[in-house]
Amino acid sequence: MSSYTANATVHVLTTLLDEERQALRDGDLIRVQNMIPEKERLLTYITQLRLPVTTLQLLQDAVERNARLMEATARGIRAALQRIKTLRNGPAPLQTYGPAGQITMLSARPTGRVHKA
Repeated sequence: MSSYTANATVHVLTTLLDEERQALRDGDLIRVQNMIPEKERLLTYITQLRLPVTTLQLLQDAVERNARLMEATARGIRAALQRIKTLRNGPAPLQTYGPAGQITMLSARPTGRVHKA
């Protein structure tokens, strides 16, 4: 491989990783999804090149940075889904002990009609 091709590939991949980072920060998951095939193609091609360790380390850092953002995004989505579930179903009942020492369930759901003052 020529040095020009290697440098151009590294530049394209670095730019793509930066764009992916911005899409993750923007919450544009469709854009992130659309980048996957190109990113995979470039990463596969990069593995065939003899690149300096410093270049590989920079690429690895960018990939790991984006992976952390993806993990945070996934946690945020799971939290939002849980919140929607709680809002839809109401909070889970509270399990406590009654005066006789037996387990009692306290329901957080209103048993009848809710009236506002």
